[in-house]
Amino acid sequence: MTRIAVWFTDHWLAKVLCLAAALLLAVYVDNLKIGTVALNLPVVYRNKPDSLSFVSDPPRFIEVKFHGDKERLNFPTTKLRVEVDLKDASEERRNYPVFIDSKLFPQTVELMDPPTQLSLRFEKSIQKLILLRVTTTGNPKTGFKKGRVILNPDRIRLLGSQERLQSVREIVLPSIDIGGASENVIRTVVAREPDNVQFLSPSEIEVTVTILPNQEQNQKTIDIPVQLRNPGANVIPSIEVKSVHVLIQGDADSVGDIDAHGIDAFVDLAGLEITGDVDTLSFEIPVKALIKNHPKVSVVSVEPEFISVKFEKKK
Repeated sequence: MTRIAVWFTDHWLAKVLCLAAALLLAVYVDNLKIGTVALNLPVVYRNKPDSLSFVSDPPRFIEVKFHGDKERLNFPTTKLRVEVDLKDASEERRNYPVFIDSKLFPQTVELMDPPTQLSLRFEKSIQKLILLRVTTTGNPKTGFKKGRVILNPDRIRLLGSQERLQSVREIVLPSIDIGGASENVIRTVVAREPDNVQFLSPSEIEVTVTILPNQEQNQKTIDIPVQLRNPGANVIPSIEVKSVHVLIQGDADSVGDIDAHGIDAFVDLAGLEITGDVDTLSFEIPVKALIKNHPKVSVVSVEPEFISVKFEKKK
């Protein structure tokens, strides 16, 4: 017993210092195995009511830090998400809890200061009909030229916040290549949704670019008055351009027989409305031209192709 006591008491200070150094070394070595990594995780918003829209763009990514065993920090992260449930969203509410599934990372790894909520603002959604536009690239085969471009449909209905939709005047579709074409080019393209806006109409649009042979002797240009069709009940439309130049082509005798009474030129105002607090609004609308009772004659072009229509709210 005395020997044990002597062993503990003899040079006790040196032994305590050695023990402390060993403990510090062990802690240091253990800390070498611990690390931290920061990841930008995508944010997924679930169950947002269609009746509400974001007032401003919500965060798409959030930085999240993970702490733990360095060997385990290199875990698969492709399925990691920051989820926000908007089931109970309202115009009055501001903060929404976030969720990160801990089952998707190792038990030896933990979140450091994990986000608990996001601040988001909503307002009531409105609907708006937006016109579509498409451009072409390339030139037809020698001896041919581009005619009219026909979209079906030529407009699409959107759902979004009033502020966001007021800034969306048209949607430009992917370009159509008509290089070397000697016949009509028909393509189906997909319209791209603007940020924080939802399509209520199908996004697939059929585009027909008419390709016509160069037959100058069988062409004629006629001035046709422009009609306004299908205006909304609560708006008064007006235009400054009262007529358009319609270039027609086809059988020589039939072309010679057609006058201004044989062609209808109009802009279709169906679904175009004034939304929000504004009293006036303008749309650039494509002019449509239809030939009556002359199947051997076709419309080559309409000039101008688009005209500006001003809408005023009825008082």
